[in-house]
Amino acid sequence: MISKTPELPKVLEHILSLAVDLNAADLHFIPDVEAQQVLVKARPRDERPLTELARWSWANYKTFCTHLERFCGLRVYQRLPDMAAVSVTLPSGSWAVQLESATNLSLAMRLTPSATQSPLRLDELGLDASDFAEAEHLCTMESGVICLAGSVGDGRDTFINACLLHPEVRRRDCVIIHPWPRVEVPNAEHFVLEGAGWGGDERLELADPALLAQSEALFERFPKVSADKLTRFVRRRAPEVLYLREVHSLEMVELCFEMARRGTLVFTTLHASDATSIPGRFGAMKLEPKALRNVQLVCRAQRRLARLCPHCRQPQALSPASLKAMGLPEDQDGFAPHRAVGCEQCNEGHKGWVLVQETHRPERRVLERALSVNNFRRLRPQALKDGLRTLRQHALERVANAEISMIEAMMKTPPR
Repeated sequence: MISKTPELPKVLEHILSLAVDLNAADLHFIPDVEAQQVLVKARPRDERPLTELARWSWANYKTFCTHLERFCGLRVYQRLPDMAAVSVTLPSGSWAVQLESATNLSLAMRLTPSATQSPLRLDELGLDASDFAEAEHLCTMESGVICLAGSVGDGRDTFINACLLHPEVRRRDCVIIHPWPRVEVPNAEHFVLEGAGWGGDERLELADPALLAQSEALFERFPKVSADKLTRFVRRRAPEVLYLREVHSLEMVELCFEMARRGTLVFTTLHASDATSIPGRFGAMKLEPKALRNVQLVCRAQRRLARLCPHCRQPQALSPASLKAMGLPEDQDGFAPHRAVGCEQCNEGHKGWVLVQETHRPERRVLERALSVNNFRRLRPQALKDGLRTLRQHALERVANAEISMIEAMMKTPPR
């Protein structure tokens, strides 16, 4: 591998050692043609600006690019049609160096730890105060079914893994059954679900080659559970906490509610547009109303939205006509949205992510009646009447706090 070009790892290890000490996410090589120098800068993962690591002579930089091209098989001096990745081992662990862009003589690299990453905690997910309190309440439930709705890339797996790290959950016996694991949660027993005939979407989220390699290593290491023996396995194992990723059949849904009746706290996910659509998905799978007896059901939908860069965001004036077109009241005193601009400290005006969510706890009698007649149209109007905060409302709160842009809120959350 990389040992075929000894000059490349020698230079990379020196620069990477400095970048790792800064907890950098990116490396930038910025040529200064007049001075015949190249500035090597790193972008830390926190809010600090680009930090200069070194100044290279023009000759050294060209030598570095030559070895990089030889290894990757791509020309640095042209816009790259694809990304290339190399792996470098430092005392702190293995790092994937991913060629992110190259235009003319500029070069940017993304740095990702190749070793198994730890899941994020709840306080690292960009939750606001009310959502953080709601998440902590979910972690303290003794039993029940907590179902997260969303689509690929909405952070459902990340949120549940953070819940499993909560002290109230970690003290309990936990089992995770996942078709394509991404990270390893401490103090949990992991299993890979095989033979379910799905799981391709899980890999689509892992575009980064380092994360994909990590996931493949976990897939090979974790013990396997076949789909046809899933119910018998979970009944016999009887964990206190169960995370069953992406229920897609009646058997899996019935298993979740059965384990909840036995005293297990069950986390699961499915694809749905909002929280009140989750019972309708259960109804489409022909779930019997009796399955809900003595079970607390929590339906949660969430979206992952791009956070505005605090260094370059700018206020955005919206006319009454624009507000009306977006379905908002024309009189918005105190409502000051911001827009993305872009600077050297962010990615086109955005830096990081925030989560917006809506949580619905349907009454058991109402839900049983809806399941019995297979009619769920009244669930959302009743939930709104009872004070449900929708995804759009939560996103607009984040807009008012200058955390996300108006266009991000309107494009990525349903109108009602």
